[in-house]
Amino acid sequence: SLCKVNLFYFYSFFFFYYIFVLIIIYDLLVKYMKLGENSDIEFKSAKGGLPKSLWESVSAFANPNGGYIILGVEENTGKFEVGSLKNSSTLIKNIK
Repeated sequence: SLCKVNLFYFYSFFFFYYIFVLIIIYDLLVKYMKLGENSDIEFKSAKGGLPKSLWESVSAFANPNGGYIILGVEENTGKFEVGSLKNSSTLIKNIK
């Protein structure tokens, strides 16, 4: 039926759009990791929950230029790597 076909195209569009957005975010993350930390970007591991130094970083970025704090990225011998975030929903609740 026409309704099922339209729903199929509707959901297919959003599925591929979602994948496209994830690829863009991943590419940006890799780019930022190659550049390393600077006055605009800071990486935090967050393996065991919110890092204690998170709020210091938030305070440091509370200026007109702002900045980005990216959780789930670990530094290993001078290089940044994507780590793991356990219980990401709990992390989000703790930030709020």
